[in-house]
Amino acid sequence: MPAKLPCLIKITHEVYGIMFFANSDEDVKYNGDNYWASCFEVQPPAIEGGNIGNATLTISAVDQEWIQKIRKTQIPAQLEFVAAIEYDDEGVLSVEPLEDNNFTLRTANWTEISISWEMSFDERQSYILTSIKCTPQVTPGCA
Repeated sequence: MPAKLPCLIKITHEVYGIMFFANSDEDVKYNGDNYWASCFEVQPPAIEGGNIGNATLTISAVDQEWIQKIRKTQIPAQLEFVAAIEYDDEGVLSVEPLEDNNFTLRTANWTEISISWEMSFDERQSYILTSIKCTPQVTPGCA
């Protein structure tokens, strides 16, 4: 089940710059940046057997210019969940910063009105490490 998170996100792309989005009916000003009112949701990762896939971020009601930019590049963007939005009956009550939550956005799909990306949770999982044989000389704790 997708989650509609009341928060601010920042998408950074090394070629096209930074885009700010608020999961809100109105633009939100936070730390000097203007977060565009939009609608986005996060689909949790699928679990198949012992494998966990990537989550998916979908942003609706986006500018066609942004979709054209994504179509022209193979360079992945970076996603940061910046802050949580607290609402009351009159609108935005407060905005609270979130801890560092950064993801790499990969495999973009789009329609006329939305963009979806796979969110890579931990790039370190793809690192290839050489094996090291533990011996008393290399790892004295093994002796």
